[in-house]
Amino acid sequence: MIKNKKGLQAPPGADIESKSLSRKIFDITKILLILLLIIGAIIIVYNQFAAGRGATAVAHAGVAVERFGIPGLIKIFGQETYNAIAKPDVVYGFLSEIENSQGLDVGIRDVKFQQIGQPFFGEPVEIAGRFTAFSPLLDLDLIVDCELGNEIVQAEVSAIDALENTARIPKGVNEALSARCIFPKGITPKEETIIRGVQASASPLATERVLPAEAAETARILIRYTFYSKASHPTYLLDKNVVRKLRSKQPPVDIFAFFGVVEPQLRSDGTVTSRATPGPLNLGIGTHTSQPFVENTAHPFGVSLTNNFGEWRGQLKKLESLDVFVPDYFHLEGDSEYGETTVSCPFYFTGVVNEEGFRVYSLKEETLAKINKDCSEETLGSSSLTKKECIDILGTNRDMGFDCRFKYGEAFSRMSYDFIHAEAHYIYQTDEPVVVKARRPPALVS
Repeated sequence: MIKNKKGLQAPPGADIESKSLSRKIFDITKILLILLLIIGAIIIVYNQFAAGRGATAVAHAGVAVERFGIPGLIKIFGQETYNAIAKPDVVYGFLSEIENSQGLDVGIRDVKFQQIGQPFFGEPVEIAGRFTAFSPLLDLDLIVDCELGNEIVQAEVSAIDALENTARIPKGVNEALSARCIFPKGITPKEETIIRGVQASASPLATERVLPAEAAETARILIRYTFYSKASHPTYLLDKNVVRKLRSKQPPVDIFAFFGVVEPQLRSDGTVTSRATPGPLNLGIGTHTSQPFVENTAHPFGVSLTNNFGEWRGQLKKLESLDVFVPDYFHLEGDSEYGETTVSCPFYFTGVVNEEGFRVYSLKEETLAKINKDCSEETLGSSSLTKKECIDILGTNRDMGFDCRFKYGEAFSRMSYDFIHAEAHYIYQTDEPVVVKARRPPALVS
């Protein structure tokens, strides 16, 4: 016999009935959960197709689920599972690369060099030190030179894959390297004029030209390296008539809130900021009007390259390429599908649609040539531009922006989103100063 909590005996078979009831409750709960999962999946797939692009919407554009779909589905599936099903953008390689690279110390960092010994005037000057190199996306190739006055010498680099003044660091490897430079000519200061003795009345000063006891100059370690930056910019799309209807209500409806969209990069004025991989240059993408965008309308956007001063000491030496990737149903100025325009876009369509369904545009060759113009005095020759004017107007060490406009023709009856992203390949130079000194030889000390 089984006793209940009050000590009374339970009737025969009560324990079996209790277990049977528990089993039934468990089975019903399991069936309900399965049904909820199926219903949730149906809602998500339906929303994908209802975005106005059919199967393409599932393969490429992500649909912002309507308000009633978000809270319940997130709780049922969990945030990560929900994102994987409802937001197919997470499979895009460029998004994961940007996300995974956040907070990393990349490029050439922790540059520390010092002089070895203190030679006499005219003797070789040696500097040595170390630095770290890391690139999360592509192999990093570097060249190290040193400069003292008019003398430029190749460094001797020590690393696993080093050859003379060059080295290669495989992507994803954070490596410490060392290097040293020897300037054979050393430091030879100019003589100084000093006064000898006491000046007698009406007599000229007694002077003498001698070398100073010590002289100091600034050497520079020049590390040029290849680097690769990526940026991504979300674009939200909605039927123009739907936008007008929601905006005409009093008070006007917050369209993002209406569709249950939580976008961390959304500003109060409706514009959205981009995200980028860290690096010596900040690659940015900006759309200059409020979102969501609407069909058959020219939408301006720009791509910028600016120096990340403070974290990286140096400047852009050469821009190898700058590519922009837009959804396959977007068209930029210059495309026949865009229509007539009086504005020239600095990007041209390469004819390539990549495996993720983005049209690939590249910066025009003539624009690249202007950016990479050599501003040395020898190259300028008889040009009316001074070296400083050339650098300020055309040189690579200025902030750069490239503006264009895009259009698309499809009307999205429900809030949808896609991406514009950009990739830049460039050569950057880190410039680290080191003060070096030399002494007057003992025989010359008076």
